[in-house]
Amino acid sequence: MRCGLLWLMVATMTALAAAERPVLRVANWSEYIDLDSDDVDVPLAERSPTLRSFMQQYDCHIEYIEYDSENAIEAQILSSPGFFDVVIMASDLVANLEEAGRVLQLDETKVPNLATVAPLYLRHSEQVVGRHSSVPFLAGTTGIAVRKDLVPEAITSWRQYFHPAAGSGVVVLDEPYSLWSFALMALGQDPVAGQSDPKALRAASREVAGLMRGGQVVAVTAAPEDTAAALLSGKAALAIMYSGDFLTARDQNGGDKLAYVIPQEGSEVWTDVIVVMSDSAHPTLACALVNHLLSAPVQARLAVEMSYQAVNATALDMIRSDNPGYFSDPIIFPSQEDSSRLQVIQTIAPDIATLWRRLREE
Repeated sequence: MRCGLLWLMVATMTALAAAERPVLRVANWSEYIDLDSDDVDVPLAERSPTLRSFMQQYDCHIEYIEYDSENAIEAQILSSPGFFDVVIMASDLVANLEEAGRVLQLDETKVPNLATVAPLYLRHSEQVVGRHSSVPFLAGTTGIAVRKDLVPEAITSWRQYFHPAAGSGVVVLDEPYSLWSFALMALGQDPVAGQSDPKALRAASREVAGLMRGGQVVAVTAAPEDTAAALLSGKAALAIMYSGDFLTARDQNGGDKLAYVIPQEGSEVWTDVIVVMSDSAHPTLACALVNHLLSAPVQARLAVEMSYQAVNATALDMIRSDNPGYFSDPIIFPSQEDSSRLQVIQTIAPDIATLWRRLREE
């Protein structure tokens, strides 16, 4: 009886101690963190070596939230003050959140690992947002994923995506800024300058609308697993995919039928960024997490496991030593020719989200 009572007291004290630990709410794209277990009954943060080691080091708890839509996470952040502490997002969202006063200006002394980020990735981030508003997380490219046996000719152009051959099912990426940028490219327009040209923007809107109304769209999603399933099952022949998501799909059964194309008009090279919310309940702890995510061992593990580019220069050296094949994959590191056609695409036109919402509601 005494043993039972003692156990109950210890369990209660442990539960209370756990409840008193600070809680960080972290939002990130789905399937965008390292996992060493697929046991869905275990909280995702506890299945991630990266997050688990941070929780142990700082005696805290992470409530980890996954999302698939830029629009959805932006709306949730704006409508839920004080809810999120750290968010990993596409860099084009940061300006809107800054305008709303929701982004913490980072003190570099609290994120010392920022000094290890390769200048290339800092430049990409600085072209879109202020360096102190966010820090790079991982980088990659966007291209057209092709089910080779389901297209009548080689895919080389964005125009073939927006005007697919008969019978070629298409997965439409539920990210309007990317869609409109690539529609502008299909029309031979610069994807940034075209956003500030009303005539070019209307023409791009017609491209997107024509695709949506053409009867060949099999799914509208930003979830990589849904896109991969449509391609691997043969429901779709074409999809817009991020490079790391494509490699994950290629490694699955039937992935040898897939190809990844940087179209002749070019595409984007992007850097996802980490942002600390200005109304975070634990800003110092949140900055510590940012610093942890930028550390060389974490960056090396995340980049290799998810097939993206590490932004930490030291991490690249670690990978070069332990996983030399990582650098030889042209999907992760495009050829010089493909790289010459890649650019950072800055979002200018705020009306794109409204136009997309109207199309989705038709």
